[in-house]
Amino acid sequence: MAGIFDNLQSGVFRDERVLLPEYQPPQLMFRAEQVQAIARCMQGVARGQPPQNVFIYGPTGTGKTTASRLVLTELSEFTEKAVTAYVNCWESYSRQAVFSTIADQVGEALPKRGVGADEIFSRIVQRLKYDRKACIVVLDEADRVATGESATILYELSRAAENHGASFGLILVSNVPDLAAGLDSRIKSSLRLEKVEFKKYLPSQLKEILAARAKEGFLPGAASEDIIGLCAAFGAKAGGDARVALEALWKAGRNAEKRGAKRIDESDVRASYAVAGEWKKEQRLSGVSEPEQLVLDILTKHGEMTSGALYEKYMALNGESERQIRNYVNSLEKRKLVLVREAQPEGSRGKTRLVKTA
Repeated sequence: MAGIFDNLQSGVFRDERVLLPEYQPPQLMFRAEQVQAIARCMQGVARGQPPQNVFIYGPTGTGKTTASRLVLTELSEFTEKAVTAYVNCWESYSRQAVFSTIADQVGEALPKRGVGADEIFSRIVQRLKYDRKACIVVLDEADRVATGESATILYELSRAAENHGASFGLILVSNVPDLAAGLDSRIKSSLRLEKVEFKKYLPSQLKEILAARAKEGFLPGAASEDIIGLCAAFGAKAGGDARVALEALWKAGRNAEKRGAKRIDESDVRASYAVAGEWKKEQRLSGVSEPEQLVLDILTKHGEMTSGALYEKYMALNGESERQIRNYVNSLEKRKLVLVREAQPEGSRGKTRLVKTA
């Protein structure tokens, strides 16, 4: 008796994994200059010298995360004097969460009982000193830890060599170009960031990236040049976002598979557009903290409102300082989830901020 999977043979895919946005290619097309710049900042670690902290910035889907992960991989293979850690700050943005993630990746096992952030950091420091290694940390979506109390994470890590005898190198990744502008002067002085910009991909570059992935990911003849061009155009329309373009191409392949076809046609691509667009929206919303979600809920319910009215509504539901609520709004604005503009109410000489969902 034939099983249900016996007849489910792939019609278009050769290796579906290479089409997924999280796939780590061995080389990053059109980003050699940026990868080399990041690597130069980290190369001193192999000679026992302190690393240079780096700030990687640019629009979403321009290769920032992929480049930083590639540097971590290459550095681990190049020298035994460094251990690496990657933290997605949308998912882990408190001191405890960031330090716990780093501890896990440097091989410091934490007890099952609750452990405070200070103790976790102390354990990481002792591990690095015992192993005689520096720790290179990528803080992806670093704008999540650049405001409010979370910003102390940057200060502690950047001053760890001076204060605790353990060396950390930081690679901050964000789509907020003026991230450092809002930092406390002491933190900016400690970080001494080298900036590396990632500009949005050109349509022609997106097409080449998709063509290279399609060659590995699809069977011969499954994805034509026109199909690849359509998906690249969608990524270009989304702001030069390679992840959206790749998502559209992958979903188009999925749609063709559902039809039992051996070639992707235009209808498969068109159907993938909406799905890829929803994926982009979900990526923007992922990692929103409960207090930030409360701000969004209030704005969704009441529409555009003054910052003062927003603070009153928020504090009636969840008492916090006005400064902390302002930090939530600033964080949401940086991620383009809310829009903030100044206005002058009638009969008033002063200005007020108006806030609404994006």
